[in-house]
Amino acid sequence: MEQLILILLSLSGNQKTKYLIGGMVMVDNNVIVRVREVYGVERIYPISDSAQLFADIAGKKTLDSADIHRIKQLGFDVQAEAPTL
Repeated sequence: MEQLILILLSLSGNQKTKYLIGGMVMVDNNVIVRVREVYGVERIYPISDSAQLFADIAGKKTLDSADIHRIKQLGFDVQAEAPTL
């Protein structure tokens, strides 16, 4: 059974809000990702909830540079997580 999900983006200040039927979830304007090289191929992994939402919409586990470009066009700030030692 498919669940109907209604997504409305409300641009109020620097914050975006995602409304779901039956509840409300806040989505931050910052999209945080982790960039890694896997066998010489750059992979962009979603870290924040906002980044995971975009990966889910795209139907992918990782994002690519075209996805990041489109996310920026929508007005979101994309930040790469600082590498840890």
